[in-house]
Amino acid sequence: MVRAHAGKLATRSGNHNSTGNLRGRGHYLRDIIVTATCAAICGAENWGEVECFGKAKQPWLRKLLRLPNGIPSQEAIGNVFELLDTQQLREDFGYWLMGVGEVSRQCSETFSEDVLRRKHQKDLALGSIDVVSIWNTNNGLALGQNVVHGKSNADTAIPELLTRMELSSCIVTLDTVGCQRSIPQQIMNQGADYALAIKASQGRLHQNIRDSFSSARRTDWNDLDAEYAETVERSSTGVEKRRCWSIFQESELARIQARRDWPGLRCVAMVQAERGLGERSDGECRYYISSLPGDAFQLVRAVRDQWEIGNDVHWLLDISRLDGGERRRRDNGERNMALLHDLTLDMINAEGSPGAAEIKRKRAGWDDEFLRRVLSR
Repeated sequence: MVRAHAGKLATRSGNHNSTGNLRGRGHYLRDIIVTATCAAICGAENWGEVECFGKAKQPWLRKLLRLPNGIPSQEAIGNVFELLDTQQLREDFGYWLMGVGEVSRQCSETFSEDVLRRKHQKDLALGSIDVVSIWNTNNGLALGQNVVHGKSNADTAIPELLTRMELSSCIVTLDTVGCQRSIPQQIMNQGADYALAIKASQGRLHQNIRDSFSSARRTDWNDLDAEYAETVERSSTGVEKRRCWSIFQESELARIQARRDWPGLRCVAMVQAERGLGERSDGECRYYISSLPGDAFQLVRAVRDQWEIGNDVHWLLDISRLDGGERRRRDNGERNMALLHDLTLDMINAEGSPGAAEIKRKRAGWDDEFLRRVLSR
């Protein structure tokens, strides 16, 4: 489709059948990394084997991890490791495994379920992951927590979490807390685009964007570089229609930029959602600033899942893929699988008992107590 210019508002539409939403399909990032590590200790060499190990050992893993929705699929596990920066994974490996061996030892003792849960929550405090929610919505995978202990903590946690991600050819969608100039600049430095949700708490910025769209509608979008798209999704919970208007005219962006100089800003967007089931319906409207070029259809798809899960978390960071970059991402996943093999080999060698490493890998798969000892190294 050719983008509209000089007063013509272009339109795109899409019709999608949804099999459900993202709620109830979340997996914690720590759970995935620890599960993959345990699988690698036991000899897993690909993400399918990691999934198979996880399902076979799920009762034991539940003593160590939260696993609110069981073991994720091999596609979801692979997708996560494709996003994780290899160097950061190496540097943070000890952080992710912190306390796992100790909790494993405690779980072999006799604790009531309530006491174990309290000890588990205390011993496995997740630092930055406790205060920021990160989601990858290409395959319905959710990572992170539901609470944050103060805005200042989230301000620090988001840059740290972004650093751990391989973001090239991705769209990162942030909700409210991410609206600081340093964060979109970091996103762009890592080769990604951003879409930042702007709410009323942003004061003048929010009002300026609202004024831009109000003025555009009053003038019927005349002499304005803009685009329109809509999507309709049908599921068992009803029909949801999303409409997106984007403005990418330089004069409008310059006016908005006057308040704060947002790096890479290329468009502003207004997205309206209407949900209906039978005779009942409701709707709301949100505003965004983005480094994307103003393609309304791309924008409405980028913010779709972030909107859906945004009601369930306080601070939200969503990563979705742009077209392209697949070969590089697969290579990154393969590098991370090789890294897990190397790191777990070091753990096996550090365990101290006699025997060849490959024999110890098999023993760890057969003997949960031996696997716990390896994890404790």
